[in-house]
Amino acid sequence: MVERSIDETIDKLNRILSNNELEAAKLKEFQTYLQHISRSPNAELAKAHLRKVIIDMVGLDFLSVEQAEEFRSKNELPAMRYYPPIEEFDPHELSHWSLPMCVAWLLWRTDEKVRLYWDDYRLRCRDWVPNPKTKSNAVLRKLPPTKNFITLIGHYFDKNNNPIMPANKALKKIHNELSKGNIFAEALDTSGEPVTIPTEEWIFLERTAGMNNETNYRLKGRPHDVKYSDIQINREAVLKVWKTVTKPKKQPNKTSNSIVRTRKWLVAIISASPETKLFSRPVLHRTANDKLKQSNHKISEANFQTVWNEVIAEFKADVWSKPGSRASDKISDLPPFPG
Repeated sequence: MVERSIDETIDKLNRILSNNELEAAKLKEFQTYLQHISRSPNAELAKAHLRKVIIDMVGLDFLSVEQAEEFRSKNELPAMRYYPPIEEFDPHELSHWSLPMCVAWLLWRTDEKVRLYWDDYRLRCRDWVPNPKTKSNAVLRKLPPTKNFITLIGHYFDKNNNPIMPANKALKKIHNELSKGNIFAEALDTSGEPVTIPTEEWIFLERTAGMNNETNYRLKGRPHDVKYSDIQINREAVLKVWKTVTKPKKQPNKTSNSIVRTRKWLVAIISASPETKLFSRPVLHRTANDKLKQSNHKISEANFQTVWNEVIAEFKADVWSKPGSRASDKISDLPPFPG
């Protein structure tokens, strides 16, 4: 039979379903599915199915993303959000950046933001995004590609994340430097062949949207004469022009501090008992944030999961990654949290 926490979660989900307007057949389908999960002899399979139900309920607006993530954490379900290791995606290893990546650099001057607007990275990420059909609830999806981000520039660049300048202003600066010859762009021409856009052409070019809102460039005054697509700009030239632009006042890196302290703490806990799981991950994550809160810090679910996996791998403590019985879960048994 499944674990007690899963049974408790199933009871809560059944109550939520009963309190929402749902056609009888659909309600019966959910309830039957949940009943099968509760009777499953395979705990891991039950967790996978429960995760699917929770995702479906968020999509129907019966659960919030926060509730879904809370249920996931409590029951140690497979991750919903996923971001690949940043070590695999260093934007400085690229010779050229896409236009959205360049805009991101001008707005924030951080590798993190440039990476977030890199399509190869986005295709590996999974997160909650607004439901394209309803706009109200959320669905779990890969992050959408950036092909239309410049066309819809006011919508796709986060205005609430302390950018150095508005996105439109950043794009104008890029166009200006392209027309001066201080940076250079490669693109695909109308035949799909890669070309270098001549510096002298930039003053005659304007942005236009393709059939799927992708960003193209055409000669001014020629609405149907698309000349270039898939703009790529030399990374080294971008960094040379904008490396020394005044940055916002640097704030202490609380995230890095929290990760380092949490990692030291988990090393002390797991290395002392690599073959016996003494504490559950949700208890340790909650306790870590209680300690970090005292210095106005916190560690996110994603960062804690990453550190947790790293420490388990380092000490070959595979048993800690498996759900099941614990020898304790007493806060008093935990070592002091690093200062």
